[in-house]
Amino acid sequence: MPEYTRAMIIGIAWLAAVEVGLPDPGLFVRQIGWESGGFQAWPVNEASGCYGPAQLNPRFFPMEEFDTPEKNIRQGARLMKAWLDKYDGDYDKALVAYNWGPGNLDKLLNLYPTSWRMYLPAQPRLYLRKVLGDGRAT
Repeated sequence: MPEYTRAMIIGIAWLAAVEVGLPDPGLFVRQIGWESGGFQAWPVNEASGCYGPAQLNPRFFPMEEFDTPEKNIRQGARLMKAWLDKYDGDYDKALVAYNWGPGNLDKLLNLYPTSWRMYLPAQPRLYLRKVLGDGRAT
């Protein structure tokens, strides 16, 4: 695998966001920065098994199919776009689905359709704060 610099990872994330039509490429770049532990080219989460800059789950995205940072980030952008579409453009919900899983989010939304943010566990709450950078997830 060629050497991927921080600048390359950022550029790939920006282009991937634009290509799939994410409304704010800068948010996707921040998301990849958080997922990758600071724009590392190939991080692996030993606990979850998630891999690459977009931290794809190998149960759903086999590593052999997304085996470069570029392929991994592009799939992450497609996944983020799918969650945005599913949740009618609600970026908070899409981020939570990406991070915590859509099944978990859907259960929470069924129980608390308007106040779901109040019941988020600490980890997806922190994820929202770090990616959005505006403290909306309280």
